[in-house]
Amino acid sequence: MGSYVGTPIFVNGAIYGVLCFGDPTQRSISFNAHEIDIVELMAQGLGQFIARQGLEQERQALAARKDELLAIASHELRTPLTSINAAIKLIGTGKVGELAPKGQQLIEIIANNTDRLIRLINNLLNLERLESRKLTLNKKACSAQTLINQALTLMQPMAQEQNITLQGNTIDPDLTLWADPDQILQVLTNLINNGLKFSPPHTKIQITAEGDQRGILLAVIDQGPGIPPEDCDRIFERFQQVKDHQSSHQGTGLGLAICREIVKQHHGSIWVESTIGQGSRFLIILPRPIAANPILAEMP
Repeated sequence: MGSYVGTPIFVNGAIYGVLCFGDPTQRSISFNAHEIDIVELMAQGLGQFIARQGLEQERQALAARKDELLAIASHELRTPLTSINAAIKLIGTGKVGELAPKGQQLIEIIANNTDRLIRLINNLLNLERLESRKLTLNKKACSAQTLINQALTLMQPMAQEQNITLQGNTIDPDLTLWADPDQILQVLTNLINNGLKFSPPHTKIQITAEGDQRGILLAVIDQGPGIPPEDCDRIFERFQQVKDHQSSHQGTGLGLAICREIVKQHHGSIWVESTIGQGSRFLIILPRPIAANPILAEMP
């Protein structure tokens, strides 16, 4: 019988196997303390590697299940919800028969909640596409003034319903940024929509743009109730919202997370500055066009 040295391999606290070294032809090899320490270190490293491999397999399995869930949300939930929503709104018009006031009220409640479910599913799918890099950004030089004007036009009807004034301006009307205009337009409309949810009537929401040494600074400024300092980072996470009992508007809790992911993929930054009782300033830094920033030519 030869000489061997062995030590157990532990994976997550349980013995996974044994690591052995030796020579089957030698009967009297002695192993010193240093050699034994090396074998134990190798066994420890091997156990950690096996554990990481297991975690990676679990992560891949979770990712596959998440993709399956999103496919179900897209095809098995969104399609019937869209049909249900259309039918409910048709009933609400009275074209298929007059409704009693109580019935009309119930139809409006159902329609509003169906709209919210559809928005939630669409936002989840949009965020997943962004985080998995499945969404291709078509970046080009964009006019900041044009993007602001488009965002104001899209959100003006909602603002008028709430008696809130929308205002936009740029310090330099020729200010341009390097971005996918459709995605940045979504960021701006999400931020305006967020301000409309929590701003009282007869207040103002303003969008500004200016250039500085960091790039192009966009700001969406509201006169809402403000955000506590401890929530200013948290609200950019999924399904996180500031509790505001004065607001009757329900959101999905994904709008700001989508904004953050879009800005991140533009190599930009987004944050909020807020004062309780005075309002909030959502700030975005985006790159200038490639001609002004040659290093951007190497970025996707």
